[in-house]
Amino acid sequence: MKKDYLFVFSENVRLFLNRVRLEILKILSREVGLTTEKGWFLFQGTYHHVGVILFEHPRMLGFYNPSKTEIGLHKRFMLDEREDLVADVLRHEIGHLMTHLQYGEAFMDHGPCYRAVCSIYNWEEKVQSATVDIEDKGNPEGEGSNHETVIRRVKKLLALASSDNPHEAELAALKANQMLLLHNISLLNAAGLDDGDRIYMKRVIEAGRSSAKLMAIGRILESFLVSPVFNHGEGLVYLEVTGERANVEIAEHVASFLDRTLESMWTQARMKGMAGLRDKNSFMTGVAEGYLAKMKKTRSEYSPGESLALMVLESRLNERLKLVYPRIRSTRSQSFLNSRSFGQGKEGGERLSIRTAIQGVTNSRLLLQ
Repeated sequence: MKKDYLFVFSENVRLFLNRVRLEILKILSREVGLTTEKGWFLFQGTYHHVGVILFEHPRMLGFYNPSKTEIGLHKRFMLDEREDLVADVLRHEIGHLMTHLQYGEAFMDHGPCYRAVCSIYNWEEKVQSATVDIEDKGNPEGEGSNHETVIRRVKKLLALASSDNPHEAELAALKANQMLLLHNISLLNAAGLDDGDRIYMKRVIEAGRSSAKLMAIGRILESFLVSPVFNHGEGLVYLEVTGERANVEIAEHVASFLDRTLESMWTQARMKGMAGLRDKNSFMTGVAEGYLAKMKKTRSEYSPGESLALMVLESRLNERLKLVYPRIRSTRSQSFLNSRSFGQGKEGGERLSIRTAIQGVTNSRLLLQ
């Protein structure tokens, strides 16, 4: 599952996806011939549940994610009045779902197995095709495009935050966080009754299992006004971040940087005599503690108004998190720490400077996956 999908949540999205779920069950029942019951379908003696989610992407209009048995639709379909088009896109992705269940994840492309499955259900070329002609009717969630400007400016400030001059680095980090804070305040003030609950989510890292490094990355990402959550699929764990669009996209770049940098920091620590899982877990926990302590010091420079706004935004973010995770529960690691490894990690975290590269977006044909 590629991590460049930006998932969209709001009350309007929830209502749209409720209709989509009913359409999926109708196709599975009437066309695939499966027994359906209360959101589940029966295949070869086992009940399965298929999730559905709305997303933004520059090239893709639909996908099927086998690790979570999940279908994704582009948010443009919320404004498209052609119900037959949405139904055909769902048939296309259900074709991938049935191919996955019958042949396994190795046959997830648009090859002979996929086409054979579609033919069984009399889904012809317009369903099997990996391209779709759809008109862009704008943003159904109503947000402006100034988030791109904010992202570019924050990235430039983060680049300055890697300066060898400690004062210049701390000032750049402060300005980067203040810019994100002000952007969030402006969105809060501009939010209307219909779109004020809008929130975004990205799966920024996927791994085979949870680790202290992933936990450290998640904790550091909190300083960018996002909520990190670990979500599990079949044989995978996803680090997902939720928040305003600009914050989420910045957090994606920061997560990628941290994923490489923390591993490099551990390699250097091993040269100083550290070894083993307990040392690594302690070191990674220390890195997060050190970085967050530095950010807490930086945030002490906020004005009283900014500090109050930050508290309001964090509370609002926690409340809107229920749109993404209705049954979320928190977990804490109970691992024992090595004080020496933790201390060295904390020193490294206090020196850690986050850098990101500015990347452009390449336009391409709109595809189904």
